Amino acid sequence: MMELFVGGLRLFRDGNINWGRIVTLLCFGYRMAVTVIQRGIRGFFSQIVGFVVRFVLSERIARWIADQGGWVSLCVGFVHAAVVMLNLQCICAVDWVTGRASGL
Repeated sequence: MMELFVGGLRLFRDGNINWGRIVTLLCFGYRMAVTVIQRGIRGFFSQIVGFVVRFVLSERIARWIADQGGWVSLCVGFVHAAVVMLNLQCICAVDWVTGRASGL
């Protein structure tokens, strides 16, 4: 089981850290944990959690998160992206209703 998890860590092999890779790592760990619980495999849940925590600490990921302003900056980025998408959708909807092209 842990071999699969180690394979998923190739995301960080090139040394580049970004929010997308961090969220992918956490989602992968979550999915692995859910799978072992659903299959009734004992003893692996705590190993998965421990492995993710150790990896985040040892590979400078925790430091990178702190340097970016913490988890709050991730949330702010998502909110900003959602607002931009909503604005674009509104512009496109108005253009569609009025029959005008906004040039987007």
